[in-house]
Amino acid sequence: MPLLRILAIACLMLPAAYAAAQASAPSSHPQPAPDPLDPRAAVPPLPAVGALDGYTPFAPAPIASWRQSNINVAAQAGHAGHNMAAPDPHAGHNMAAPDPHAGHNMAAPDPHAGHTMAAPDPHAGHTMAAPDPHAGHNMAAPDPHAGHNIAPPDPHAGHNMAAPDPHAGHNMAAPDPHAGHALPTMQEPTHAH
Repeated sequence: MPLLRILAIACLMLPAAYAAAQASAPSSHPQPAPDPLDPRAAVPPLPAVGALDGYTPFAPAPIASWRQSNINVAAQAGHAGHNMAAPDPHAGHNMAAPDPHAGHNMAAPDPHAGHTMAAPDPHAGHTMAAPDPHAGHNMAAPDPHAGHNIAPPDPHAGHNMAAPDPHAGHNMAAPDPHAGHALPTMQEPTHAH
């Protein structure tokens, strides 16, 4: 029955609520909004919001008895209160560290990578004469007098020569030193024995 009474009261109040809603509804001709650039335009007041509005003061948590706390901890698994990672699935196994290059076809690293190196001397350790700069060239012996202004050589240089004989090439007997002199005849001396 109480339900019927509440329903009857609601039906009686419904027309009054409808009339109040009609009175507070805005008219069909809305007012123009004030000009935002007009400093004298009427504006609605800003609501005041306090800095501590909605603050909830600290409330300490209820403290259980120490006996109950010990019972709660004992019921949990070991290491209660510790932030423990999951157990190692490889614990107890003797495992070498994995090769980070496994499955890669890698050549051995160059021990000289990053070094600027001259090519090795193929003659290192050999005692070698200086190379002939003219090797492979077909060269005549150089003229030691090249560039000198030289007279033609004397074909008699180095010969000990007397003055030439003006009669060379003439068939001449030795001259008679007495030619042209009248000489008495000479007798052979006699020898006494």
